[in-house]
Amino acid sequence: MNNIQFEKAKKELEETKKQNDEQIAISDERTRMSKVNSLGYKGCTTLFFSMLAYAVLLLTSLGLTKASVIANVFPGFTYPIALIGSSLGIGTIGRVLFDKKFKVKERFKAFSTAKTQAEKLEEEIYYQIELEKANNRNKAIDESINVLNANQSILSRISSRYDLSDKTAPQSKEDAEKKVEELSTIIKEKYDKLDILSTQKVLHDRFWRIRQKFQGRTETMMTPMISGLLAMMFGSLPTMVVKDIMPSGSLSTSLVVPFVPLIAGIVGGSAYMLKRNSDYKKVFNNLNAQLGENALVETYEKYEGAYEEQKELESLIANQIRDISRSSTARKQKISRYIYTRGRKERR
Repeated sequence: MNNIQFEKAKKELEETKKQNDEQIAISDERTRMSKVNSLGYKGCTTLFFSMLAYAVLLLTSLGLTKASVIANVFPGFTYPIALIGSSLGIGTIGRVLFDKKFKVKERFKAFSTAKTQAEKLEEEIYYQIELEKANNRNKAIDESINVLNANQSILSRISSRYDLSDKTAPQSKEDAEKKVEELSTIIKEKYDKLDILSTQKVLHDRFWRIRQKFQGRTETMMTPMISGLLAMMFGSLPTMVVKDIMPSGSLSTSLVVPFVPLIAGIVGGSAYMLKRNSDYKKVFNNLNAQLGENALVETYEKYEGAYEEQKELESLIANQIRDISRSSTARKQKISRYIYTRGRKERR
């Protein structure tokens, strides 16, 4: 392969990579927009702004308690309810303004008609898969370019010592074209296999928890408990701040303040996890079924199954990328094959 042919082959690979980069940009945008329009992300964003508002209002309360303003405005134990309610209200407004600033809803509706949370999740995973496919294809192209560069470097060193004749291979033109076509078919099949592995990798990364029964049950139980404890903590802090100026109430009233947020947090967290797990299982089954005979197992038979599957997929993807780079390089070199002639160049 002379320098002109080498540069042409390299340019073809770079053009393909450029097309993949365009797909990466589109898939990345759509993955993020599907994610930020999900219920879980909106809830986390609202909670973030609410916690900021909560901290400001709580610190402000420290100064107002000395003037007994809070005791006059909020009788009994209504202050904690008012503080939490105000914080959540401010958090919701903050999230809405944040979405408007970055045109989150408009950017999402530009490509999606999804309404339910399951549909939004499926779109997010779909575009994440497309993103993974394009990234892995680019890795194969990068490795192909590296192999071409290495081979061209070796060829340049050899050509400085031996005569090289730019002749066709010792076979007919039809045979050569057939061989190139066979290599092209092999490369396409290898890319298709890489796409399947990329899909499997994304499905593994996003759904291994619900496919592992122990992990799924643990998260389903732990998340509501953590939600309840956090709610109880944030519900109790305002009472501790103003307890000296609040009138003492009955035992039942004192218990309401910490335990109502606890129960509300547990109930809310449980409802969210049950809905989330249901959506995740539905989306996994839908996308996994599209793989046909290459579908992943629905649940792991043993606890280490997720780790073993991850390592196997990473190894298979790496090997597939190497195979593609070798086949792609062989095809480029087959198109313009060189036959080395024996005999040493005369050194001048």
